[in-house]
Amino acid sequence: MRIATLGFDEELVEFVRQIERSPKHHLVGSFDAGDGASEIEAISPQTRATAESWEGLLSGTVADLVIVASRPSSAAAVEQRDDQLRKLVQAGTPMLLIQSTCQMIVAFELEMIRQDSKCVMLPYHPMLFHPAYQAIRKLVTDENTEQLGNIEQIIWNRQAVTRDRKTVLDTFTHDAIVLRDLLGNVTRIAAMVSSDSDSGFANLGVQLTGSDEQLARWSIGPVQEHSGAKLTVVGSTGSAVLAMLPNEPCQLSIDGKRKEIKETCPVNAALAWAEEHLASDDGSMWDQACRVMELEDAVQRSARRGRTIELYNEMVSERETFKSMMAAGGCGLLLWVMFLLLVAGIVEGLQLPIRDSLFWRLWPVYLAAPLFIFLLMQLLQLAAAKPETPTVPEEDEV
Repeated sequence: MRIATLGFDEELVEFVRQIERSPKHHLVGSFDAGDGASEIEAISPQTRATAESWEGLLSGTVADLVIVASRPSSAAAVEQRDDQLRKLVQAGTPMLLIQSTCQMIVAFELEMIRQDSKCVMLPYHPMLFHPAYQAIRKLVTDENTEQLGNIEQIIWNRQAVTRDRKTVLDTFTHDAIVLRDLLGNVTRIAAMVSSDSDSGFANLGVQLTGSDEQLARWSIGPVQEHSGAKLTVVGSTGSAVLAMLPNEPCQLSIDGKRKEIKETCPVNAALAWAEEHLASDDGSMWDQACRVMELEDAVQRSARRGRTIELYNEMVSERETFKSMMAAGGCGLLLWVMFLLLVAGIVEGLQLPIRDSLFWRLWPVYLAAPLFIFLLMQLLQLAAAKPETPTVPEEDEV
């Protein structure tokens, strides 16, 4: 498989290493690597970080898959990355996107474009491909409940040195990918902070409720023994703990007994998974990634308002966005009509001098014109509707 990279981060470097070692894959180019270009060239000498424009990827003939690095730090680079993603999705270029690649509003915009272009967009999170996590996920999703019984709670505790607001929210979004994979659709979310200031998020606690009323709790706090995270699954008859410590293998224990897990490379598993989904992706992967980004926004709203936020997981599309805009416009138009009728009643009732001016005599036009334009805009939905491709019924075999 021919693979190109866009951007640079530590996760992408690991992809370059594994691609270089694999006989099945070939790195054809690295674009917009910036200061990391020399590191990529050191790993893959025969593949130089090209100075050519990344727009060559839009043709679809350069690479079978583009691996996109996480969101850059500078505002100018973020704006450029968002523009790159829009064009790549419009061109239908298959991508493997390292979380978090973009902001929530851009992610949903890309989803609407993807629905038209049918672009393959596969989000990547290393923990989802780790064998230890796969083992604990099987305990949660498996209908056989002999080991843990009915799952009652999922608890994620993290200890970190840096706990400013931005870092905490980025960390939550990173971990929420795993929590949502275990819970499914999140229907309610509640955040607990000491205040809505930056320092108030240093001990953020979040409770999430899944579609089947299963609960999960996430929290962050100061380092007591060592930094890292611990995922605990509590069942009615037992519990499982996955310890994730920096620079150490993940440790899985069930009911206090450590379970040996054969270490495998998440990157190789992700590449095999991506190759499998290039021809069969239905778009649900990127939609799930968008829902995870939505959780970060919901946490901030919950912390600001001090209450639980309901999440409806509505499908995002151009049609639904148009309906929302028309609904908002209709409310504004209704207020305008009420205001104009009130003013007209006062002017006509009190026989004010302004009623004799030409400007005032045209007040019915001021009332009717916006209504006519609003109704005319409803036809845009019909004009922009895409014709459905007719399906040809298969002939019965004789």
